[in-house]
Amino acid sequence: KVTDSNLRESLGSAIARTGENRWEGQIHEDLSAPLEAAWPLAKDDPELAQSLANGLAKVGTQTGVQLLVNEVLRSAQTIEDLSCLKDAQGQAAFLALEKVRNPNAIPALAAGLTKPDSSDLQRYVCGTSLAAMGKADATQALLRWAETASDQEAVWAERWFGRMRDTGSFDLVATALSQTSAIKFNSPTVQTAVADGQRNRERQ
Repeated sequence: KVTDSNLRESLGSAIARTGENRWEGQIHEDLSAPLEAAWPLAKDDPELAQSLANGLAKVGTQTGVQLLVNEVLRSAQTIEDLSCLKDAQGQAAFLALEKVRNPNAIPALAAGLTKPDSSDLQRYVCGTSLAAMGKADATQALLRWAETASDQEAVWAERWFGRMRDTGSFDLVATALSQTSAIKFNSPTVQTAVADGQRNRERQ
């Protein structure tokens, strides 16, 4: 554990800014490995855990983002547990997952959302992270999930599609909801929820 408060604050701030360091407009994904290696050091240090988690989210490699997802799954059993996480690393990971922006993380999140053996908690965490990205590719992954989602998941669909903020995502959803769309929703309830989420976002 890092005990000196000034050193910890300085270290945490530097780590959290790691993902903002870009050269020629590119995120250097090699920065993820040292952050992943440092993660065990934050076991009893909430501030360091949050700084590390934020850095991993901003770099956004598949391995780094999967580490964050796994940490949430380790510290919670159900979706309801997410509202009262007492585990410092689990809470830091969950909060950081809404800051993932690297498109390279989308395949890992999409797999967690759609794999048949994924728990409700894993699907919810991955879907929430995709919804927060503000990228058309992430929205496309959500649409693939929505095609086969059940009636019970309609509340997720409305929430996630209500977070869109980029033109590409709006266009994708509008096409998916059109009468000529190749997408066929298994659940009319989910289809309605997707449309409601889009409309709610447009009103904001």
